[in-house]
Amino acid sequence: MRRTGERRLRDSPRLGPLRTADFRRFYAAQVLSRLGDGVIPVALTFAILGWFHSATSIGIVLAARTIAQGAGFLVAGAVADRLPRLRLMVLSSSFRAGTQALLGALVITRTGSLWQIVLLQIVTGAVSAGDRPAVVGLVPALVAENDVQSANALIGLSQGLGLVVGPAAAGVLLAVTNPGWALVFDAATFVGGALLLSRVHVQATQRAPREPWRLLASLGEGWRVVTGRAWLWLGILNFGLQQFVAVGVFFVVGPLVAARNLGGSSAWATIMAAEALGGLAGGVLALRLRPKRPLAAAFASFLGFVPPLVLLAQAAPTIAIAAGALLGGAGAPFADALWYTAIQKHLPADVLSRVSAFDYLGSKIFQSLGFAVAGWAAARAGPSATLWTAAAVFGFTSTLMLLLILRHEAGVRGPQKPERLEDNAAELEAW
Repeated sequence: MRRTGERRLRDSPRLGPLRTADFRRFYAAQVLSRLGDGVIPVALTFAILGWFHSATSIGIVLAARTIAQGAGFLVAGAVADRLPRLRLMVLSSSFRAGTQALLGALVITRTGSLWQIVLLQIVTGAVSAGDRPAVVGLVPALVAENDVQSANALIGLSQGLGLVVGPAAAGVLLAVTNPGWALVFDAATFVGGALLLSRVHVQATQRAPREPWRLLASLGEGWRVVTGRAWLWLGILNFGLQQFVAVGVFFVVGPLVAARNLGGSSAWATIMAAEALGGLAGGVLALRLRPKRPLAAAFASFLGFVPPLVLLAQAAPTIAIAAGALLGGAGAPFADALWYTAIQKHLPADVLSRVSAFDYLGSKIFQSLGFAVAGWAAARAGPSATLWTAAAVFGFTSTLMLLLILRHEAGVRGPQKPERLEDNAAELEAW
């Protein structure tokens, strides 16, 4: 039976990365980590609400975690390009297991205070910042070049599964026990992830440190890589605009429309479920499709977020908005897989984590601004006008970005990447 399963993996080009034991362990650790990430928002929210009975307390705790994570991205990216990425991921999972277990114990025993919870979430957010930049840098070292897109698609699917299964698991745990035990379960997923990662063997692709490390100089080097390639900074800008214009308005104004025009929370839950299913569908598409112009396909997929904005603006029937959300949800993981594959194939190995850190930080900043501006705009112009404006602006900017990337994409398919940044500085500038 085991040989039959392994033969199926070998025969399936889309599941090719899973034929290696090291990637299977790495991927299983990612699935556990995403499951834990999906549990946190529900478990932590109800733990704080049940303890302190204050929405303000919830906001303080979640903001502390998010700010710490955002602040840690650049530092974590620079460190992940300098030190062994796998070791950093093991340490990150171990620290998060400890902080979440301690938080669970505080909630169960009701012996802590709000500032202790905030401090634990600051530490958790800071150490979790290094996980994603490290993953982007590790994938090319774990799989063959032809399997990189499939590996990225599988990782995207793990995130989608976490968003679906995690909250459901948290709901079951909350129904039968104290929210603190849900946080202990979250800690257990990180323990499992650390154990799996500790058994992964990865080919060394990073240069050995040969000079004193300076954080600002290292970040400056990464920034020059980003700004020196039109396709790269255009992509980061496009992801940021999606978070600012489309995602911010959709998740802030959408629930308001559902409450006023669609019957309330059940309608919004249906729309959110469709969006999550769309995310899984997008991951499957990224496994199956190999576009000839991957960056153009990635940028074109952003246009799928325009229909749900338009349908919400019209207060269309819930089923129609859910269909639009399904389309919009599919675009993000599909674009992510193609985008990270381009980064991993066309940039030097020793800068991947810094570039991805700039990418993540840009999206976080734009997302936070989008949430703030969407609420302000809806209060002054009304939900419908805000949604129509967002749809028009995002449709225009996405189309413009697509045309620009069509012009510059040939440069990405041009020269092969050097192994290290210092190998060919003139070629890097030309890119």
